Amino acid sequence: MKITDRIAKITNIVASVNLILMVLLMIIVVVGRYIFGKVPAWSEELALFFMAWLGFLSAAALEKNKEHIRISAIDKLYPQGLLRICNTIRYFIKLVFAIALTCYGFYLGTHVKGYFASVRVPVKFSYIPGGVAGLLITVLLILQFKSDVIDIWRIKKGEIAK
Repeated sequence: MKITDRIAKITNIVASVNLILMVLLMIIVVVGRYIFGKVPAWSEELALFFMAWLGFLSAAALEKNKEHIRISAIDKLYPQGLLRICNTIRYFIKLVFAIALTCYGFYLGTHVKGYFASVRVPVKFSYIPGGVAGLLITVLLILQFKSDVIDIWRIKKGEIAK
């Protein structure tokens, strides 16, 4: 199993656990609100906390298989040469964004002060998912550099067959 596959698998497992925890917490919120007329104060904040982890880790997991949102019609309309240029530019834009997300996510995760209102969990923990996801996306992009950038230009030169 390649390292990119391992990263994606671990990321999927952690994101799945976060989804399960978030769903369980939302069940507590719904049951508490509509059956007992009381909602535990901590349940909604923790659900949002797990949602942040779920969203960012899912983005990192999707990057491995290039399942991110894109306009696929462009691939059919543009000539191959222009697509190679656009794909290369897109790769470097994603890399810069992932590095920025890593730096800023960890910066906020270490510098933000305070706690959630109803739970003694530091607020800074809600910013760490961005840093973790940015780091995972950066690592995945670097590991996929050959297939994402170099190989698409070699196809043009006839070095690698499609």
